[in-house]
Amino acid sequence: MRIVTVVVLTMFAAGAAAIDPATALSKAKEDITAGNNTAALQRLREAMAGAASLTNLQQRRAALSAIHFYSALALSNGGEKEPAAAELRSFLFYSSGSKLDASRYPADFVRLFEDVSRGVS
Repeated sequence: MRIVTVVVLTMFAAGAAAIDPATALSKAKEDITAGNNTAALQRLREAMAGAASLTNLQQRRAALSAIHFYSALALSNGGEKEPAAAELRSFLFYSSGSKLDASRYPADFVRLFEDVSRGVS
């Protein structure tokens, strides 16, 4: 019985980790645009394992960077400044020196991005 349980749990874990980061990011962006930040965060959290397991280091870095950036945006849109700042610090770890097109994002997020960028540099 234990072997069956282990096999089922292993299959479940493998299935959960198999979420395609690119698809999750695309859907999360749609959620954010629609104002559904909670759904976006859920998708992004689910995509984290898939992104972390990418074997191509450049793809892994890009996926993790994007997940942290859009998590920060969703959190900021939901008024959660401190968690958003933490996500931005993680984003900047993967994408140091990144700039933000201020015309594409809410003013509060742009200010937070600039504040965190100054603190990380």
